[in-house]
Amino acid sequence: MYPVALMPDWIRISARALLFSYGMEAMVASLTQNASISDLTNTLLPLLGFAIVLPMIGVVTFRYMERAVRQIGSLEIA
Repeated sequence: MYPVALMPDWIRISARALLFSYGMEAMVASLTQNASISDLTNTLLPLLGFAIVLPMIGVVTFRYMERAVRQIGSLEIA
């Protein structure tokens, strides 16, 4: 584990796209600084966004792939 704030700019941008960095940042702040939920809003809001957006992307992708496989005819339907 390496703090995202200490990373070079070019890698900090890609690190902010990972859920793990937000979760670890919130956990460390809550354990070491006794941060409350209101103190963690800047960290928890991106996690909430990921929790809403990623399942929707998964459902849309699954539907697309299912339609594509059915058109090919390789999906066995009983």
